[in-house]
Amino acid sequence: SGFVMVVFDESFSLKLPRITLNQMAQGEKIAGRHIGSKKLRPADLLFFRTGRGAHGYHVGIYLQNGDFMHLSTKGGAKIVNISNKYWRDRLRKVVRYEIP
Repeated sequence: SGFVMVVFDESFSLKLPRITLNQMAQGEKIAGRHIGSKKLRPADLLFFRTGRGAHGYHVGIYLQNGDFMHLSTKGGAKIVNISNKYWRDRLRKVVRYEIP
């Protein structure tokens, strides 16, 4: 969540909350668990229930073509695809913030 906060601040001059649950609550809900990548836009936030972190949620930033970026606990920033079974099965919510 801190990673997302910094990326949005430095890339878009947009101040997001620091806490994952607050980021999830304040953005515009686009979808729940099931969404096709065609409905996703770059910079949408993807929230996953991983069981790790403050409340078991993890957040990534959608890029394009099913790819999203997140901060991995095992190796820094990573780009992975939403079609990966691990991530697909854990997706819980997609939110969008209005980019100025």
